[in-house]
Amino acid sequence: MIKIDTHSKRKLIYELIDVVGFLFFLSVFILAIGQKTDNAFIEKYNVIFVILFVIGFIWILIRLFVGRIKWYKPINKTGEIDFYDNYLTYKNTNIQIDQIKTIRIGVTQCKGQPAGGRSGLSDGTGNYIEIFLKDKMRLKERLLIESLQQVNDLKLLMDTWEKTGIMIIGYWKPFLHIFEK
Repeated sequence: MIKIDTHSKRKLIYELIDVVGFLFFLSVFILAIGQKTDNAFIEKYNVIFVILFVIGFIWILIRLFVGRIKWYKPINKTGEIDFYDNYLTYKNTNIQIDQIKTIRIGVTQCKGQPAGGRSGLSDGTGNYIEIFLKDKMRLKERLLIESLQQVNDLKLLMDTWEKTGIMIIGYWKPFLHIFEK
């Protein structure tokens, strides 16, 4: 059995935190303009603008060299999908594999692994599964992948299900696989 949590979308507040950090960095331009124009307000609060600049500069250095760490929050959990050899459990409903027509799955991120480039470590939430049933019903959920072992088990299960006649359309990021020895 493979137990995978499902989650909701990320909150906008996480993106706003990045904007605030960048706005601190922009305060250096206000400081420079104020000193050139002899603005009394900026000259009076010069120390505050210098502190804001330092905070923004440190924020940008962290973003460049460490990247974003956007860990999954337990409050965003919406449920679980349990995968078994011949069925899966989704929202307390057992779905047999003979009811499934197609599965589209995308596994591109694993918690704690590099997300690529300078984006830092992933929180494992950029994955999805879409299940098309033979009765024209469609189920779509975002998946939380917490370990490389889950990726390997899910890949092996999907390969097994593909041999039973289910069409599996999957994208698996290459470096996430654990190769069998």
